Amino acid sequence: MPITYIKKIMILQAEHLVKFPFYEDHKRPGLLVQLAEDVLFSVTRMNIDFIIEQQYKPLLRPLCELEKDLLSEHDMPETLRLELYWVTESKDCKLLSPKTKALLAKNLFDIDGLIEAGLAVPYNLEWKKDLESYWALD
Repeated sequence: MPITYIKKIMILQAEHLVKFPFYEDHKRPGLLVQLAEDVLFSVTRMNIDFIIEQQYKPLLRPLCELEKDLLSEHDMPETLRLELYWVTESKDCKLLSPKTKALLAKNLFDIDGLIEAGLAVPYNLEWKKDLESYWALD
C-alpha cells in the first residue's frame, strides 16, 4: 500500500503576529502588513483580528539581513553577536535563547519561517524612505 503524504496548509494566525511589536507600542516602526503592492498598513491591537481574517501578509526581515546588521553593530554584546552569527550560518532559530528570539522579533526578523511558508513578505526596512533600519537592544 503506497504512503501518501498530505501537505499541511498553514494559515496566518494571531500567534504568528503577537510576538512582534505592534505599531502603537513603540516610537519606531512596528509590524506592517501589505494590502497591495504599494500599500502598507500598521498592525495594532485593534485590527489584528481583521488582519488574520483577511490573511494579509506581514512584512518581516529575512534572517539573511542579520549578517549585514552584525557587521554594522559595534556595541552589541559579544555573546549576542555569537548567537546571532550562529543563526546566520544555520538559518535556524529553534535553539536560540528566549531572550535572543525576543530581540529578533522586536527587530521584525522572521523567526518562525513565515516567509518560506508563504505567510509573510520579505522586507528590508531600508527600502522605504520613511522607515529606518534599526536594532532595538533595550
